[in-house]
Amino acid sequence: MGRTGLGGGVLRGVLRKSEVEVVRTRITLECTECKNRNYNMTKDKKTHPERMETKKYCKFCRSHTLHKETK
Repeated sequence: MGRTGLGGGVLRGVLRKSEVEVVRTRITLECTECKNRNYNMTKDKKTHPERMETKKYCKFCRSHTLHKETK
């Protein structure tokens, strides 16, 4: 019949390969106040080439602070 645990069988595997592959890069967000690196995320460099900045909760500062992307 088929293998168990593959989640969709052969047909789904064929559909995934025909889609356009999106390359996402891993980034790390650093708190601007305490300089701790709190979050790991991914982003698409083609649509967002600039460095990411967002307000996120910092558990060390115990408040919402600006987090910037690091290298």
